[in-house]
Amino acid sequence: RLRTVTGVQTCALPIFPTASLSSADDLIQAAARRLSGVPSPQLDAELLFRGLSGLSRADLLSGRLAGRMTPQRTIVIGYWIMFAAAASGIAYHALWPPAIPWTVLPVMLYSVGLALATPSLTLCMLDLFPQNRGLAASLQMFQNSILNSLTASAVSPYVAGSGLALAATAAIGVTCGACCTGLYFVLPKKREQDHG
Repeated sequence: RLRTVTGVQTCALPIFPTASLSSADDLIQAAARRLSGVPSPQLDAELLFRGLSGLSRADLLSGRLAGRMTPQRTIVIGYWIMFAAAASGIAYHALWPPAIPWTVLPVMLYSVGLALATPSLTLCMLDLFPQNRGLAASLQMFQNSILNSLTASAVSPYVAGSGLALAATAAIGVTCGACCTGLYFVLPKKREQDHG
């Protein structure tokens, strides 16, 4: 019985964090859009610039870290950066009203953490299914799409009126992803101890 439950959890855990991370990023961007009072084209340009600059910096950093750090360490660093972005969003919105660029800067920081963690998370998930990598990648994208849709339709409307609520919800999403990732790395060790 333990073997079956552990196997199912092991298959699902590496897929969830990537979707959770993307959902938290959607919430951060929704906070910036809805609460800043800046005209939409200007805000869209600001979000695009900050998001892309964060991703490009993370790609450069990820390329430099590849081979020098284990995937686990890269994931941990990515999560710490995302937690810092979520905390800065919460701190800012707890003290001040939304404004450009302060509401959007956490998006850039968050994008750096997301871009650092996602490749290693994806590789960890694909390593579970060496014979079915295409199927595993498709299922990951399907689950990512479902979770993003549910977040946008069922969660975001309830917290969209407050920058603080959106930032806190993004932090909850990152925390859920970090917990699932931690379980993913702990479960194989526990299984080896139980059978070894």
